[in-house]
Amino acid sequence: PREQSDRDKSPPIRFGPFAVCAATIAVLSLTPNPRQTQMVGILEMVGGELWAHGVAWAALGLAARWARVTREDTGRASALAWCVCVGYGVLMESLQYFVPGRGAQVVDLLADAAGTTAGVVLMNMWMNRSRDHEQA
Repeated sequence: PREQSDRDKSPPIRFGPFAVCAATIAVLSLTPNPRQTQMVGILEMVGGELWAHGVAWAALGLAARWARVTREDTGRASALAWCVCVGYGVLMESLQYFVPGRGAQVVDLLADAAGTTAGVVLMNMWMNRSRDHEQA
């Protein structure tokens, strides 16, 4: 088998940003909402909560994809990162059902998946660009 280069290895330190993002999301998601989540209006939901979900999961997707930086298997590593993040979203939404003032929302999960997709795609673009600069 071919010897892995230093860049092909995933040192444990690469999982740090993912762990920090996941922990932050868990704390924010599982803290009881004193406002008792209500549909205050479509504009507030679209302008606030869904964007927050998208941004948080984009950061998680970036971190998950960066945790497994390799020269090969870009598609497989990206799919794994996406599945881990969306699975985590399912877990968080499911747990919110049991938190006072929170609830499991399909629309939130869709925002999580969209954010994850954006994060993984952005990381792949950055990796491809840096790889192109290395080859030049």
